[in-house]
Amino acid sequence: MTEKHFNEEQMEYLKKRREMFGEETIQSVEKEWPELIAKVRVEMDKGTPPTDPTVLALAKRWHELVQMFTGGNKEIFQSLQKQYQNPEVATQTCGDPECFRYIGEAINHLGLKWY
Repeated sequence: MTEKHFNEEQMEYLKKRREMFGEETIQSVEKEWPELIAKVRVEMDKGTPPTDPTVLALAKRWHELVQMFTGGNKEIFQSLQKQYQNPEVATQTCGDPECFRYIGEAINHLGLKWY
């Protein structure tokens, strides 16, 4: 799926980032994502405001993981956004645009930037 959304230069950049972090870290992060998303969904489903400290802590970690992947590279981030506009990919992650909006609102409240 990733190759469809990133060009050859971007794929090389991502490969170097993967090598920089190492397989153990990558596997740990890949395991963490579903857990983080589940926690965000629980708070969203409970009606917890995105400005709640619990949600803000989740948003901070979400942002850290995206930054780890993108390295603050604007083009990588934009390609990543396009990837998550694919309904199949969105279903495998947050599940719907509302989840992305919710966590995005929390991230914006923290004043964090993507790149």
